[in-house]
Amino acid sequence: MFTGLIEEIGRVTRSQRNGENLILEVSSKIAAANAAIGASIAVNGVCLTAVSSSTPLGGHLVYGDVDCVGRIASIRKEGIASVYSIELEPQWMKYIAVKGRVAIDGASLTVMEKSGNRFGVSLIPHSASNLVLGGMRAGDAVNIETDIIAKYCESLLAGGALSAYDNRENQTEAKGGLTLKGLAENGFL
Repeated sequence: MFTGLIEEIGRVTRSQRNGENLILEVSSKIAAANAAIGASIAVNGVCLTAVSSSTPLGGHLVYGDVDCVGRIASIRKEGIASVYSIELEPQWMKYIAVKGRVAIDGASLTVMEKSGNRFGVSLIPHSASNLVLGGMRAGDAVNIETDIIAKYCESLLAGGALSAYDNRENQTEAKGGLTLKGLAENGFL
């Protein structure tokens, strides 16, 4: 998670192509002073994993409360990265969103893909060598903490945020123009 506040303008001092991947070396004063290997840094709005410097603003809200246990369904190579497909009980998949976040054994990761009761995350070699997940195999169990924001949204909707509905199936609009149909069409329900 990033604040959206710009800390500074850095300068790309070197770039190196590695197959389909591009490694950037960025010169900075503020971010370099707060550097921590393995964290995330936003560069022009893109979340990148630092392998030699970073900023402390990375990841997402993780409370350490495990929601469920998932299983690694498969691991496949994509370029230099490994994509881990994680299988969950169906009731937990509603909290998983592509480009959203999930904590796997405590590590904040970006969801790259979602299908049925599986979702995938990608680990570059640096992440794979520094996370427990990187040493696991298909069939292994992992602790999953889903996105707290998704759970809060569900709680708000269930707890009366749309209380203007007398009968949710027949009514179409709440105060302010919010509709269940609109929420469903945009992937929120």
